[in-house]
Amino acid sequence: MDYDVLADWHINIFCNVDCRYCCIHSSHKRDPRYKGHSPRRVVEGFGGTGLTWLIHASGGEPFLHPNFVQMSRELTRRHYLSINTNLSTNNIHRFAMEVDPGQVAFVHCSLHIEERARRGLVDDFVVNYHCLREAGFNTYVSQVMHPSVMDSFGNLFEDFQSRGVVVRPKVFRGYHRLRLYPAGYTQAQRETILKYCRLAEELDSARPLHIDIALDRDLAGGRLSFTGLPCRAGKDFVTIHYDGRVARCHSEPMDLGNIFEGRVRLLGEARPCVAPFCRCPYYGLAYGQGVPRILSADSFGDKMRHLRREVRGLRFRSL
Repeated sequence: MDYDVLADWHINIFCNVDCRYCCIHSSHKRDPRYKGHSPRRVVEGFGGTGLTWLIHASGGEPFLHPNFVQMSRELTRRHYLSINTNLSTNNIHRFAMEVDPGQVAFVHCSLHIEERARRGLVDDFVVNYHCLREAGFNTYVSQVMHPSVMDSFGNLFEDFQSRGVVVRPKVFRGYHRLRLYPAGYTQAQRETILKYCRLAEELDSARPLHIDIALDRDLAGGRLSFTGLPCRAGKDFVTIHYDGRVARCHSEPMDLGNIFEGRVRLLGEARPCVAPFCRCPYYGLAYGQGVPRILSADSFGDKMRHLRREVRGLRFRSL
């Protein structure tokens, strides 16, 4: 795929599941007034930059956008897509029929097994996954390795493997019972993550273009810090909020314009990272230069910085 810039676009903040490890409170995930940006506004916004984009649609749940299939179809006439989804909506099959899989880098399907089981939608997930795979989409599945699922993950892995689905471990980042993860994992839990990361690599040939899904085997030891190291975020990669605001990355809210107002000012070169830790190490490892530090959860100050950033994020998401 020949593109100029990768954008991690949080298309919305709304979701139809309420996972215990989600940093967005359930009361902020549903708004009956939400109509979403029109496909025309979105297509004109990205097209007006004169650039070719790889647009990573995340959220929230992208497929809850009322015109997501139409918007995807029109965007992929010039640009490329990748998607994070929980595969829980009724427009998955329409997407598979109407959107060119050659224009979609990958579809990352988040299992969220506790919510799936609670709602009786495990079989539905498997059907939607195979629908996308059979249509030719580069599709893979992950499960967040929250402490509550660690003991049962082996059985879960075998069950889904028998259904033709390989579930990849995804490192949990956040607090649980006053422990900050991933540094809070026990050695046995880290070994479980590593074991199934290796097994998933052997069983599943999916290779997403811009996310190295094998990295979770290296992220279980703690959060990463690229502070002071050059990073191409803001130049070759940006984040876009659901209202169109463009920022350098998840960790550094440098204002780079608004995609829907025709104002996008990319950086001309790599610049040092100023964030205390990387909120999305997949992108940090892709665009940062040099060897990052691994942060432990021992420092009270480190915990407070993390909490302050989360609170600021929640305030923004509640607007």
